[in-house]
Amino acid sequence: MKNLQKKLTSQGQVSVPAALRKHLHLIPGSVLVWTQEGERVVVERAKPARGLSDCLGLEIARKAGHLPLATFDKALARVSGGQKL
Repeated sequence: MKNLQKKLTSQGQVSVPAALRKHLHLIPGSVLVWTQEGERVVVERAKPARGLSDCLGLEIARKAGHLPLATFDKALARVSGGQKL
C-alpha cells in the first residue's frame, strides 16, 4: 500500500483511510496499537482474545459486507464451543 497522509485534528485525532480500514477489516470499535520507533509511529490492529459478544459484532459487520466469512470463522473458533458456519 502506498504512503498515505492524514492531518491531525486540533483534538489529536486521525482518520484511518477507507482503503486501509477495508484491507485490515477494521470496524467501529476496532482497537489499534500505536508504537513509537524513534521518529516513526507504527499503527497495528490489536489482536485481542475474542468472546461471544465480539463474534456477534463481527457477524453483524460481515452481514453488512465489511468482513469475509473466513474472518468471522477464525474469530468464532477462538470462542469455547464455537462452530464454523
